[in-house]
Amino acid sequence: MQSLGPIFRNLRLEKQLTLKDTAKGIVSQPFLSNFETGKSGISADKLFALLQRLKVSPEEFYRLASFYNSVSIYEF
Repeated sequence: MQSLGPIFRNLRLEKQLTLKDTAKGIVSQPFLSNFETGKSGISADKLFALLQRLKVSPEEFYRLASFYNSVSIYEF
């Protein structure tokens, strides 16, 4: 299963938000960077706060994560 961090990063970049602007007041920039690169996990409350900053619902994020994970199953 693909880590959620890279999926979050793709969404953040699509919305043209910087790491600094996204992390501000929620998590540190190094923490967010580690999450996005799959080096660390994240609590649900922090993830939901970050998703709110991106204006993405948890349900939408879950659908995207499920889609990316189903696609990666078929990649060889």
